[in-house]
Amino acid sequence: ISTKKPLVLSWGDNFSDINVSKILYEHEKSGAAFTLTTIPVDKQKTKSLSIVKIDSLESKTINKFVEKPQDDSFIDSCVIPELGSDTCLSAVGPFIISPQALEWIKSRYIQNPENFKNPDKGYDFSSMIVAPILEAIKSGEIVDDDNQPMEMKLSIVSGEETWSDLGTQKDFSSAMKSIKNGKYTGMPLEVLNSIKKNVDEQGNITFNSKSRILFDSMIKQLNLEAKNVIAYCNE
Repeated sequence: ISTKKPLVLSWGDNFSDINVSKILYEHEKSGAAFTLTTIPVDKQKTKSLSIVKIDSLESKTINKFVEKPQDDSFIDSCVIPELGSDTCLSAVGPFIISPQALEWIKSRYIQNPENFKNPDKGYDFSSMIVAPILEAIKSGEIVDDDNQPMEMKLSIVSGEETWSDLGTQKDFSSAMKSIKNGKYTGMPLEVLNSIKKNVDEQGNITFNSKSRILFDSMIKQLNLEAKNVIAYCNE
């Protein structure tokens, strides 16, 4: 992985028409160390998602990032009244990591691999990468080329863009049916046509030699040229 350009990270089991190019552009323009992309979700769904707790919608300062929280009191504390009485923010990606933050990761993990493995979860992206980066930004450990502390950027996706978790068969089928019914209007036409052609009314998709078009087209949509792109899957 190059540490000379921003790294674009995405969950490998998510499907969306979020405008990644726009988020990357805003990240580079802001000079942030790390951009966390979120989407409003009902708090009843939070126990299976990555949840972000912020100070306020105005400041967008992240206090905590928790993967699949089970503590009801914590979930209640993440509700953002301005977005809805039962609405929280879920980190859905993409995550944009600056070269400076990548260097910090390299020094912490690549050169000291024993720091990367969580004793309870094994190799876990949320707790071993995202959470430590947020703490490092808060403490001023990640600095720019002028040795000034870098900040974190929180991006909240608008309601016009769509996201789905494909973590279960039920979620996958539901997302495929939504695509077939025209919900994901922002996806490239070739992706939409390929899915509509190969998805039945129950949301089951038929994979064949042309299925690769789904992945290739989504990568093409990013239009990142020499930028880094990684899709990450966890259980």
